[in-house]
Amino acid sequence: MEKRGLRELRVLENLKNMIQETNERLLPRCRESMQGGLGEALQRLQAANDSICRLQQREQERKKEEMFSSLVKLPFQRPAIQPLVGKARVSMLNRPEFDSGAQLLEVINDHLTASEKHRLLQWEEFLKGQPQRRAEVDEEHRRAVERLREQYAAMEKDLAKFSTF
Repeated sequence: MEKRGLRELRVLENLKNMIQETNERLLPRCRESMQGGLGEALQRLQAANDSICRLQQREQERKKEEMFSSLVKLPFQRPAIQPLVGKARVSMLNRPEFDSGAQLLEVINDHLTASEKHRLLQWEEFLKGQPQRRAEVDEEHRRAVERLREQYAAMEKDLAKFSTF
């Protein structure tokens, strides 16, 4: 009976040592690798968010400028004429080039339609580049998965050293 008790004590002692080794060596290494990967992912995500915010801000500014320029600087103006500001914008409706406000609205609508078509062309061009970008992201993901596999294989080998059961 005592021999059996001593064997069980040895097994429990080995288990205790294995748990201590895991807690002291393997878990900190796992935590460090996970924090490193998460830190990199968070940095990339933050950079992407910053880029999106800048793009949205530029787009809003571009729309404001476009609306202002469509009201102020119409295609029929000569280049020597400066853009109209303040109260001078109102006088645009009274210009001799237009018989009515409807003609002015038609010119503005034509300008906005042309602008919209231009944006659609830009969007199509952007979408054409997406497969290449998608392939780049997929390749980067494949490399990251491969690194993780190698890392976990190494950690599994380390764990296997301690498995005596």
